[in-house]
Formats: sequence, structure tokens, C-alpha cells
Amino acid sequence: MSSKEWKNSERRMAEKLGGERVPITGRYRGYAPDIKHEHLAIEHKFGKRIISSRIIEALKQANATAQTNGGLPIVTAEQSDGIRGSRNKELAIMEIETFLELLDKVTW
Repeated sequence: MSSKEWKNSERRMAEKLGGERVPITGRYRGYAPDIKHEHLAIEHKFGKRIISSRIIEALKQANATAQTNGGLPIVTAEQSDGIRGSRNKELAIMEIETFLELLDKVTW
């Protein structure tokens, strides 16, 4: 993967979300976003293996269910770090188009 590919990916996502890509120069990891946005804190990842095939299949299932029964197509996932007493990482995942539809309904 070339740096041009991930930079272009950040630019595309910034455009979709109404933000602006922040160049890597002059920022430190974790202290500035990949994409500057008025209301969102966006960290963008690009690559061939970012999302597992299980999540992709779950998104297909959620979309099929939403088309048949209505509702918002999301996938939830919970990952354990295997350490007793620590909190699992819980996520809600949706396609960007679905997220953009939700953002249109938000009043800040």
C-alpha cells in the first residue's frame, strides 16, 4: 500500500463526512484527528484487511434484514481481551451511507 492510497482514502472520507484531511506533518498520534470535523473525532484506517470477513458477512445480513423488515442495519461486536475483570471492547458498525443518513438527522 502506497502512502498515496491511504492519503486519497482519507481525502475521500473527509469529503463524504464534510470534514478536512489533516496532513500527518505537524501532528502527533492520538492528539489530532486524521480528519478535522466540527462535531466528530475521526480516526480513519485504510487497507485490504481492516475489516474481517465475519463483519462483512454480518453487514450483508443486516442489510438484507433491513430491506425485508425495516430498521437500521448495524452490526454489533464485542471483543474480549481475555483478562478477567477488564472491560470488553463493544462496537456498533454500519456502512458509511447509513451513518451519513443518521448524521443528516442530527441537530448539533
